[in-house]
Amino acid sequence: MNSLKISIVDDEKDHYELAIRGIMREFPRAQVDFYLEAEEFLESFTHNLPDFVLVDYMLPGMTGLELLKKIKEENETIPVVMATGQGNEDVAVQAMKFGAFDYLVKSGSFFRLIPSIITKAIEYKKIQSDLMEIRQRFRAIFDHGELGVSIAGKDGCFLEANSRLGEILGYDEPELKLLSIADITHEQDVSEDLRIRKGLWSGDFKTYQWEKRYMRKDKKEVWVALTAVAVLNSPGKLKYVMDLVQDITQTKNDEETIRMLYHRFISAQEIERKKIADKLHDDLGQTLTVLKIGLDQLKTEWPSESKEAADRTNGLMELIRHGAETIRSLTYHLRPPILDDLGLIPSIKSLISQIEKQVNISIEFSSPGFKKRLIPKLELAFFRIIEECLTNIVKHSDASQASIHLIHSFPRVIAIVEDNGKGIDKERERIKTDSGKEWGLGLINMKERIKFFKGIFEINRPSGGGTQIRIEIPLTGVNYG
Repeated sequence: MNSLKISIVDDEKDHYELAIRGIMREFPRAQVDFYLEAEEFLESFTHNLPDFVLVDYMLPGMTGLELLKKIKEENETIPVVMATGQGNEDVAVQAMKFGAFDYLVKSGSFFRLIPSIITKAIEYKKIQSDLMEIRQRFRAIFDHGELGVSIAGKDGCFLEANSRLGEILGYDEPELKLLSIADITHEQDVSEDLRIRKGLWSGDFKTYQWEKRYMRKDKKEVWVALTAVAVLNSPGKLKYVMDLVQDITQTKNDEETIRMLYHRFISAQEIERKKIADKLHDDLGQTLTVLKIGLDQLKTEWPSESKEAADRTNGLMELIRHGAETIRSLTYHLRPPILDDLGLIPSIKSLISQIEKQVNISIEFSSPGFKKRLIPKLELAFFRIIEECLTNIVKHSDASQASIHLIHSFPRVIAIVEDNGKGIDKERERIKTDSGKEWGLGLINMKERIKFFKGIFEINRPSGGGTQIRIEIPLTGVNYG
């Protein structure tokens, strides 16, 4: 406080002498200006702003209250203390109403208290100045920032909203103040939004981030990334909730476009797989069958006494048999005919049978609730997902047992795949996925299939060990085109 400037306005010079002694002891480098009349002080006030003003209530020409009012009209941040020789509650109330920092009676301890009052007043002024700066910064962000900002009470009604939020929603600011958050929230997001805001008001959390949909004034849907912050008052009670809103509609549209393109790629891949599988089965498979029949006829019609010829013929027939098995296996993995002919459940049972023949693993399967077939695209998606799960179990888990529970529980289908292996290592899962190795790409394909159908995908670690994969896909509210 080396540059502290103090003004005293008092028509009794003796009081000034007593006051300045106490002030200079505490603030030896302060500049103290003394004025006998209010008008004299006001003449120098505008070009010589003090940091603190001590005003006597009884002044010639005008009262201390009138002077206080004029000071605050010019500069409301300067702390002013009102002093009087006689205690008067009405004067004290008026002084505080006009913005006085404090009101003191000139008692025996009055002059001794002045330095501490000045210290408190200057500290208070600094706090007020800092708060003012914070308010100005917030107002600049509120008025001109790229984020939509709203302030809402417990009832969800807007107390204030900035122009950017109005742009996002297609309303002007006065219109927004007539609405509540529920009024502009997409009907499918209202319950979740209400749950989160109840949590904020009950103190379950101080801030929350989520993505939700608003409905614009023109009835168009807009996606936003929303951060809600609980703002407390000085006693620590929730005063209001402030929302910071970022329009992510374009990002969401881009994601949906990518997802649709990916789905088209998968669909085209499945169509091509089916064509190749049909070609292998109908052309090459039939050719090998004809060759085998021909060799059988040759052996019957022209039996050879040469052991070498018989061995070569048997070798050729074994090669044909092996080739036919290979074609059947390739055809099944490209597109199992049983999936189109009999449906998902028989296809999974057939897949399990093949795996159990090839590797030493026992696989349990159940399918409660399946009374009729799913649509072909959904059957294919579930078959590929379960096929990928089983492939990962065989390749990576070292499991001896696995189980698949496929549950038709309208309005959704749930698949739970578990094994008793060593379990998925989360770090390995991340590295495999990022590096694009076979296991990671399979996981990506699985997740993308599920995401397209707006499903849920979870990888869990049961307490008993191993890995559990849980998939849930809705049967309603999804465009399967």
